[in-house]
Amino acid sequence: MSAKKAAEARSQGLSAGDCVDCGACVAVCPIGIDIRRGPSFACINCGLCVDACDGVMAKLDRPRGLIDYESWHNIERGRISEPRVSRLVRPKTIGLALACLALTGIIAVSFATKTTAVLSVQHDRDPLAVRLSDGAVRNAYTVKLLNKSSAPQSFKLGVSDVGAALAIVGHAPAALIEVEPDGSETLRVTLTMSEPVDADVTFQAVDPNGQVVLTAHDRFVNR
Repeated sequence: MSAKKAAEARSQGLSAGDCVDCGACVAVCPIGIDIRRGPSFACINCGLCVDACDGVMAKLDRPRGLIDYESWHNIERGRISEPRVSRLVRPKTIGLALACLALTGIIAVSFATKTTAVLSVQHDRDPLAVRLSDGAVRNAYTVKLLNKSSAPQSFKLGVSDVGAALAIVGHAPAALIEVEPDGSETLRVTLTMSEPVDADVTFQAVDPNGQVVLTAHDRFVNR
């Protein structure tokens, strides 16, 4: 009822609610919910009705919170005129705090261990190996160098753990491969073994100072 009618009802000892039927809460709701009829599953929790109602209550010198975010337990307590219970520390808040701490730790570790480049290798599948006329066996690979930094980087490609000759299509074996900032370079690489055996292969990207900065593992097959 209106504020005037509510005041008249109270003066006669009758019960009167605090809502003044201004309709502000319904007018601002983007879904068109009438919150005065109770909670609705269609509510998107935008809080516009809360702000509108608090503004009207402030003009009438009444306490805010006629429409508010509240637990169902406190809603039921309000129905029987019992004071609301507010607990800052409860299982939900503890769980959320721990989840936030864990997420912060994961992000911190990710930044601390972040690499500025990536080396990946993919073995050709068809064919896996090619036997040459002299009896040697050749395997082909697609090698990709990814530069995640904002400055150009140069690498020299090499292999270890296997006695095979490395060849890079379009480049000398010992040439420096330059990768643009936030860019990548895809290379066709072959390994040729004169006395072929099945073996693990470690591809290495070496910086201009001779330090191995990236590694990737694959397999040399003798088939």
